[in-house]
Amino acid sequence: MIIVYSDNNIDILNGGHVTNIPFIQTNTSVLGSKTINDIFIKDHIAYMATDFGVLGFDLDALEFTFTTFTTEKIQCISVINNKVYIGTEQGIYNIAIKGSNVSDFYSWKPLDNDPKDVSEMAVFADKAYF
Repeated sequence: MIIVYSDNNIDILNGGHVTNIPFIQTNTSVLGSKTINDIFIKDHIAYMATDFGVLGFDLDALEFTFTTFTTEKIQCISVINNKVYIGTEQGIYNIAIKGSNVSDFYSWKPLDNDPKDVSEMAVFADKAYF
């Protein structure tokens, strides 16, 4: 279980043991808002949509696997068929998890004909709904 507090501090609860992950809260290299807007868990990775970008956190190793800095607020996130999808005020972007430079936002592809200003996303039967 992941617990995110309003100050962006994170606790991981596993088998009655709590591990604190203060990285986002205490990171001084992130300027501006550090708000975590959404989390999607797939294959023991917690994908986090934040005001400064996208983070991947390995729940087994208890470490961040990637950080994608953006100039856009990432409002929602999901993972479908080995691709990460994010919703922003400018629309939806995606990238393949494997074989791509997930940390480089210029590698992310905008979806054509998508709705703009996507703030909520849900996954059901391997399909995304916004």
